[in-house]
Amino acid sequence: MIKNNWQIPFFFLLVLISIDSFTNDSVLPQNTQKKEVASYKPYLVMTKFLLKENLPFSAVTFFKRTLALFPAKADNSELHKVAYELVLQVGSIPFLKVNEEELLKGGREFSSFILGKKYYEQRNFAKSMDYFNQLKMGEFYYLHALYHLGTIFLINEKYEDAYLAFQKTALMAPVLKKKYDAESHTYLSLEFIQESSEIAIARTFFKMGNLAKARDAFKNISTQSYFFPEMLYESSWNYYRMGLYEQSVGKLLTFEAPFMENYFYPEGEIIKGLTYMKLCRWDDMLDLIKNYRENYKQQAVSFINFVNNSKEQSKYIQLMIDKDFQKMTHDNFMLRLLKVIQSRPGYISLSKYFGMISAEKKYIEEKKEKLSKKLYVPIQKSMKQTTHILRDFITLYIQKRIFSLGQEIINLDNVMTEMELFVYSKIKKGIYKKGVNELTVRDKILHLSELNRLTGQYYFNFNGEFWADELGAYLPIMKSKCLLKGK
Repeated sequence: MIKNNWQIPFFFLLVLISIDSFTNDSVLPQNTQKKEVASYKPYLVMTKFLLKENLPFSAVTFFKRTLALFPAKADNSELHKVAYELVLQVGSIPFLKVNEEELLKGGREFSSFILGKKYYEQRNFAKSMDYFNQLKMGEFYYLHALYHLGTIFLINEKYEDAYLAFQKTALMAPVLKKKYDAESHTYLSLEFIQESSEIAIARTFFKMGNLAKARDAFKNISTQSYFFPEMLYESSWNYYRMGLYEQSVGKLLTFEAPFMENYFYPEGEIIKGLTYMKLCRWDDMLDLIKNYRENYKQQAVSFINFVNNSKEQSKYIQLMIDKDFQKMTHDNFMLRLLKVIQSRPGYISLSKYFGMISAEKKYIEEKKEKLSKKLYVPIQKSMKQTTHILRDFITLYIQKRIFSLGQEIINLDNVMTEMELFVYSKIKKGIYKKGVNELTVRDKILHLSELNRLTGQYYFNFNGEFWADELGAYLPIMKSKCLLKGK
């Protein structure tokens, strides 16, 4: 809870740096750009005060200036404690642009985590690993470091090392979570790392070619997990490679559930298409291509224009961050793409910070009348700077995801064309005239009334009711239409 005590030592008000020194383009105040270096003490006092008042995001700028002004050889044990407490609440993003020399003043645990993330984001994996490896078991960010190390191992195709790192993280996170309140940022952070590691284990087995273990690992992903939708899509590839085509398409069928309309994986259409080709279901293949082109290809030109128009991007990103875009836009295609991005685990994690910032802003405004200008204005400006940093970070995240998703949709049309040519090369002239060949008989697959189900399960009736135990367990009836082996 944010406290109601806004008393602050009088001596601090006497040394508080002028509000004019708060600029958006410099960590150091203007009067310290010269040879004379101001004292770090008022900034450290202010940081501690705001942390005590449970206003960590407001404290970020004050603490960054503390780091900038702190003497390199001074005793910094107090600084280490404050740095650790602050980063636990605000995460690494506000500090990613602080230089290495200043971050190191914050202590080993603080600097190792931030610098590990900083170089990880820059794809400098060697330096990232050097810092992550400095974190020790028992320290809060040890698991975060271990997960990132696993990811680096996976990228570098060191699969055994990756598996061990992910497995250790997934096992330790539930134990550590119990120490924190379920609504706290620290708890949610650990939960996210745990679920990230669980799906990473499945991905590692898939990369190793151990499809049976990958299948079992994907099955362990809870329907409540951030990564359940990604599991459906990724496990469909696993089933396809195992030759279990009904299970493969069945996983993707879950996305047709009404409450999952915000989840869209374009490549899932490729998996369906490849399955139809394997089973010689030419009619179904051509229907899939037709449906894709009617729903997505026609949007490609406007989408490319959107990607190349920075003003248009800014408008939609702003609307997305402010959560008003649903009321403001009538472009259903773009609306769906933005909803897809909103549903991704990365965006969900980032958006939680904005909820915390909004709560701080509201409280500060409520206290505005009770504060002196010397106290209110610096706090308000500090909060503004931190908000800009997070907003820039999430904007870049959205831009990357928009471009990636759009490029995938556009590239997919080229693949669809190749599939279409393959289909026509495999069938005889006139095969689509009704009655010419038994291949023209339609099975009406992928309709829920014809799905296989386990004993005791209920059908998903699409009338506003669903049963959680069926999610991801649909099995469409898909018989092969290949007349001869190899055709």
